[in-house]
Amino acid sequence: MRRALAALALALPPAVPLTAAADDLPQPVAAAAARAEASCGSEPTTLKPGFITRQDVNGDAVPDFILDFAAVQCGDDESAACGTAGCEMQVFASTTDGFVDAFDAVAHDLRFRTVGGRPAVIVDMTGATCGRSGQDPCGAIAVWNGRTFGRTR
Repeated sequence: MRRALAALALALPPAVPLTAAADDLPQPVAAAAARAEASCGSEPTTLKPGFITRQDVNGDAVPDFILDFAAVQCGDDESAACGTAGCEMQVFASTTDGFVDAFDAVAHDLRFRTVGGRPAVIVDMTGATCGRSGQDPCGAIAVWNGRTFGRTR
């Protein structure tokens, strides 16, 4: 796991560098990275660029962690963590208690905006996830409540 986490630190885009060594990731982020690696079983795991990005998503000026499991490669399978509904995406946001698991969903994309004056995540999903049929695109908005992004619609 140490090798995959070290590769993870190198895989981050230069615009959002990981200032701490991979071993210094906040505990919940490190645990999610370890879970991603373990999901490959005996296959070699590659955490490709884009697995972790940093962006302030809750408006406190502290860069948060966004994990996109589409960047987990198990052996030769480049999209092992994805299906027709999308890929797991997880957000760890900073709070006064440290980083918390603030959002976790299977989605095609996450975008962060302000909605009604509050930080929010706009989630692009596929029909079945939203109670629609098949591949019909749909979305949800989740608003920051100080601890998590709770879905509102």
